[in-house]
Amino acid sequence: MSDVADAVVAREERGRVRAALARLPRRQAVALVLRHSGLSYAEVAAALDLSPGSVGTTVRRAESALREELNRHASSG
Repeated sequence: MSDVADAVVAREERGRVRAALARLPRRQAVALVLRHSGLSYAEVAAALDLSPGSVGTTVRRAESALREELNRHASSG
């Protein structure tokens, strides 16, 4: 039974993260997903037509915005 409960919780958490990502500016959301999928800064930069130097800043801002979205909706949900 524990495995089923864990699976339900994991699915709900993924849904919360997807919903929060959808509320971010598109470029931030895509940069965050690409970077956390294993792409290098150069690959993310090429995919989004950014300079490689701005990828880190974009990803950090996206992580911060994602955290804020998750916290806001955790406290209001």
